[in-house]
Amino acid sequence: MQNWIANWFHSSNVSRDEHEKYVQFASFAIWQIWKLRCSVVFDNGTIQIASFVRQVNKDITEWTENSRKCRSTITFVNQTRDVLPWKMPENGFDKINFHAAFLKENNYMGLGLMLFFAAEQFGGDQSVAGIAQDEDKAEALATLAAIKWAKDSAVERLHLEGDCQNVVKAINVK
Repeated sequence: MQNWIANWFHSSNVSRDEHEKYVQFASFAIWQIWKLRCSVVFDNGTIQIASFVRQVNKDITEWTENSRKCRSTITFVNQTRDVLPWKMPENGFDKINFHAAFLKENNYMGLGLMLFFAAEQFGGDQSVAGIAQDEDKAEALATLAAIKWAKDSAVERLHLEGDCQNVVKAINVK
């Protein structure tokens, strides 16, 4: 849906930041329109445009502030990361990219997985929230989730890709 909305604002004259702001605004506006419609249909509510606009702007402000806070509190202590350009899987392999974000203050983690098939087709993505003892264990849990997903998806030739050297080295030990 995000890509569909993004296409509404596609223009060579619009910067990427402006484009993302348009998409955010449209997303929050659509959500508030849905809530307003439900209020009118199911609760006999009334439409008040000024209130609607205030709520959309409030949602965007809260989203922006929370996103900023989340980005500033994610820690990558003791992890060495190499930034390499992403590549499609090698011929005959299916590829799962894995990554974990870890909040040291409360041990919360979030895992992200993306699957690409050998035929250069997107196979889907997953995200999982949980708890981990530290950054490396969060990345190891992301790796385990990727392997389980590959097994459930009947992947026979798997290429795993992550950015935590400690975990990648442990996987590649011969």
